[in-house]
Amino acid sequence: SPETKRGYRSVIKNHINPAMGTLKVNSLSPHAIEQLMSDMHDKNYGFGTIKLAYAVLRAAFNYAVKMGDLTNNPVKKVTPPTGQFKSLKHIPQKDFVAIYEQAQLNGYTHARVELGMMVGLRPGEVYGLKWSDIDFDQQTLTIERQLQRISGKGLVFRPVKQKEIRTLHLTKSQIEILKTHHFYQELEKIKW
Repeated sequence: SPETKRGYRSVIKNHINPAMGTLKVNSLSPHAIEQLMSDMHDKNYGFGTIKLAYAVLRAAFNYAVKMGDLTNNPVKKVTPPTGQFKSLKHIPQKDFVAIYEQAQLNGYTHARVELGMMVGLRPGEVYGLKWSDIDFDQQTLTIERQLQRISGKGLVFRPVKQKEIRTLHLTKSQIEILKTHHFYQELEKIKW
């Protein structure tokens, strides 16, 4: 997917090339790969970034072996990195309250912040919503797409990250916030 490709390019550009870009590929040893993993750990890079660097190297060398460019994959001799993903930090309560209070001043922003901060949707999922995704009578919201910026294509609708459509129950208050947003959106269409 474009998101995966972007992550691969980033780890190659920012970590693998600076550490190994001048080494000859056919003489790359497991020691050099272990050193890269160790250096990244010492520089306090997160487990996810280190694991991604390992995965990219493993995939690249697997492909080179498969295509006959190399006879073996040195990454197979390196123990995969272990660790834990860092949990995301929550917005401090006072900042959360300040953001929400400001959002309430604008119907569009209020709806977006409500769905992102209170319902817990990812930004791309919020931007990917259509009015047909809301059942006002049943007070449900169906999440089935996200909006992503793809290089060379612009903004594109894509399946959600988990690849599973999900339906969420909304509160009466959230339904009213969305109705208000819809009302203001209709007013804007009249201006157009």
